[in-house]
Amino acid sequence: MASEPTAFANPVKFGGDLELDPRAYELRRAGRPLKLERIPMELLLLLVERRGQLVTREQIIERIWGRDVFLDADTSINSAIRKIRQVLKDDPEEPKFIQTVTGRGYRFIGGVTDVAPLTLAPPSQAPVGPNQGLQSAGDLASPAETITQVRRLGVRFHGRAAQAAVAAVVLLLFLGAIGYWSSQRRSLLRPQFKTIAVLPLQNYSGDPQQEYFVDGMTDSVIADLGKIKDLRVSHVIDPDVYELYLKGRHIMERGGLQDVRNAIGYFQSGLEKDPDNALLYTGLADAYINKMMDVHESPAEATSKARVAAEKALQLDDSLAEAHTSLGMIKLSYDWDWAGAEHEFNRAIELNPGYPLAYVMYGQYLTMVGRQTDAVPYFEKAHKLDPLFGQSYRGEGYSCFMAHKYDEAIIQYRKALELEPDAITYFGLVLARAEGGDYVTAITEAEEATKVDNSPLLLTSLASAYARAGRRADANHVLRRLQELWERQGTAPAWHTGRSPYVCPYEVAGVYAQLRENDRAFDWLDKAYRNRSCLYWLRVDPRFDSIRPDPRFQELLAKMNFPK
Repeated sequence: MASEPTAFANPVKFGGDLELDPRAYELRRAGRPLKLERIPMELLLLLVERRGQLVTREQIIERIWGRDVFLDADTSINSAIRKIRQVLKDDPEEPKFIQTVTGRGYRFIGGVTDVAPLTLAPPSQAPVGPNQGLQSAGDLASPAETITQVRRLGVRFHGRAAQAAVAAVVLLLFLGAIGYWSSQRRSLLRPQFKTIAVLPLQNYSGDPQQEYFVDGMTDSVIADLGKIKDLRVSHVIDPDVYELYLKGRHIMERGGLQDVRNAIGYFQSGLEKDPDNALLYTGLADAYINKMMDVHESPAEATSKARVAAEKALQLDDSLAEAHTSLGMIKLSYDWDWAGAEHEFNRAIELNPGYPLAYVMYGQYLTMVGRQTDAVPYFEKAHKLDPLFGQSYRGEGYSCFMAHKYDEAIIQYRKALELEPDAITYFGLVLARAEGGDYVTAITEAEEATKVDNSPLLLTSLASAYARAGRRADANHVLRRLQELWERQGTAPAWHTGRSPYVCPYEVAGVYAQLRENDRAFDWLDKAYRNRSCLYWLRVDPRFDSIRPDPRFQELLAKMNFPK
């Protein structure tokens, strides 16, 4: 078994009445022991030991099971996190203790008290083995993980002794950065570490006179790290700002229009506090892109704002995988710059091989250009990086649907819905059932969905199910409703100026193609072309199979300049 003793020996308290005692191997609430199995207990000890730091899934696996483990560790981690949250009564959507960092791992964010004074462990007490604590510069985790949020550690300053302790911490961080950077240069198999962000040290002494010292220590860390060649040190990040970023990312995954609006609110609130935060600009860009790709807003309206945010993020930090992914999504969905999009996605993966959204979007790109077989490994990689990332299952659902693999598409859509029920995934599920011949289920589910949410997107799925079932009158009834909404919204609606979400002309064209009303289908495809609305799927979308031989269809494909 790979578990090792924790790096802290004394009990620590958090959350008011919770106490974690590593020596007794016990978690208590108000003095009463709580039941927690071994794996969840080991994971909680690890997270509290590295409180305030990101603990990656790879680090968890190595700490608890060892390096060469042959089991479904991801499922075990998910189960352990769920059990910890149940015992702590921690809400994953509004966490007080365990914070999920999508696609990366977890962070313990609860304030901890009754911690022993911060000292360096003597050699006889130093943990043994890789990633088991602070041993030497070469064995440290990355500086981004080692530089902890001192505010949450509860470090207190008391005179010269405390100043010496802090100086030791600063020195250790600096050596850790050098060691990690050096080890990165020696390894050709790991991504090069290029950027580090420093969180501000906090004054917990209660003495305002110590503020200058704390600020000076923060500046010292930045200055010393800045001396390392090829290492870029970004400006100080406010933990509260980063929390707004994480909240925005999380709620955006739900996919609903109000969810995306709320996410934009989080990102904008963060930018009010930190106007030069590149990550917040990537979140803002992706929110606007999602509004366009999930047909909440006209492409022109959404893309103009997304482009400004993405370019600002790259201007601030061109080493961010998130920013390159955002720009790739714009080039793919609106510019139809296929080569440019592929370049951005590959660059994002190169910069951060652990960013699942880059794999999802590259998989979708490969599907759009007719390389569905090549796309599969990228979706699988995204699933492996983050099994709880619903967008990866939805993306593979699209890919399977476009490849006429409807049963597989249904499986992926259902996985996505289990994680985050949203209209765009439900829309895809209904289309897959209808194209696969299960008309009764498709119609039943679409009718039930539109009773709760009669958005144009779900209305389109209902019309599609009617069309595939041969119920032309019912399909045309829904289409007339969509026509009315289209005329009401105008050619370039914006979500903030009208109540009705965007009617996507591409989706309406798909229904007319299913009804074999070719002229109307091309009329709506022309609207989609002029609005640059969702046409990126046109080359492979099975709903247009009946009109694919038509010269007008081939002419439209040529105008979009799909790669051969």
